[in-house]
Amino acid sequence: MIQITTLARSQLQRFLSLFFLVLILDQVTKNWAVQRGDFSLNSGVSLGILAGVPSWLLTVLLVAFIGFSAWCWQSFWRARPVLAGAFFGAASSNIFDRVRSGAVVDWIHVPGLKIQNNIADWVIVGVLVTVLLTQVQHDQKH
Repeated sequence: MIQITTLARSQLQRFLSLFFLVLILDQVTKNWAVQRGDFSLNSGVSLGILAGVPSWLLTVLLVAFIGFSAWCWQSFWRARPVLAGAFFGAASSNIFDRVRSGAVVDWIHVPGLKIQNNIADWVIVGVLVTVLLTQVQHDQKH
């Protein structure tokens, strides 16, 4: 039987809390946008890139990328369970859309640009910017 330390349990709780918070918030707001009729379907990835790739292949590639990211950076993610939970919850929400309907629901209009995105996209960008700034700060100290 695997023993989970108090620290590990706390990290797992923080990870799961953020994972499900982001996933549920993103799915609820996407469903709300669909009910209002104010949304677009993005069959590609960021900004519609790879829109011509079959949905099943894109889903497999995204799942593989997320799995690879989790494996490569496991010590980084383990030390930052809140960031990890938010990132993987957001990614899972977009993958859920893709599996369910072949495309991701985008509904947030970006002012000044002719693009839409969703909460999961903003969370992913926020986490990646935080990771980048954390790494730059770390490099400057060493």
